[in-house]
Amino acid sequence: MDTFSFLKAKRPMVIQIAAKHGAYDIRVFGSVVRGEDHPDSDIDLLVRRGETVGPVVSGGSDP
Repeated sequence: MDTFSFLKAKRPMVIQIAAKHGAYDIRVFGSVVRGEDHPDSDIDLLVRRGETVGPVVSGGSDP
C-alpha cells in the first residue's frame, strides 16, 4: 500500500488524534501527494489550531 492510500485508510484516526490536540482542517502536501515519496520520505501535514500562532514543530517517526 502506498503512503497516500495508507493515510486515506487511517483518515478517521488522524482526525481523531488531531482533534485531541486542538487541530483541524488537516491537509497533506509534498512528495506524498505528488506520488514521489520513497521509504525515507516524511509526511507533510498542514493543520489549523485555533487562533493562536505558535512555532512550527517537526516530528519524526524515530524514537
